[in-house]
Amino acid sequence: MRRAIAVFAALLVAVGIARAEEPKSARPAPPPVPALEKENAANYQLCLSTARTYPEQGFELAGRWEGLGGGEAAKHCAAVALIGLHQYPEAAQRLMALALSSKQSADIRAGMLAQAGPGVVPCRQQ
Repeated sequence: MRRAIAVFAALLVAVGIARAEEPKSARPAPPPVPALEKENAANYQLCLSTARTYPEQGFELAGRWEGLGGGEAAKHCAAVALIGLHQYPEAAQRLMALALSSKQSADIRAGMLAQAGPGVVPCRQQ
């Protein structure tokens, strides 16, 4: 478990994310956290924090994590980063696909669809 966390931390440094967090603006409450193994839960929280604060680096990190077996959590993190990058159509598409294929509870899948919803509105306005 420590080795996996060390690998994940090394990825963060490699991506150039080891910067102090900037003050967070007021945000709506995040969706429920999926049931994950302890190790993946820590990686997931770290990835989401990065995706929200530094979306470009968060997207890259999520892609690398997915390549290492991050699964649904890594895919969700990538979609969150895309929202931060204002790539609403792509984020909405990924969130909807993930919600439809997810093995998580109905509450978690509904949260993914709710996150996809705001991304659909800007798509129609473009």
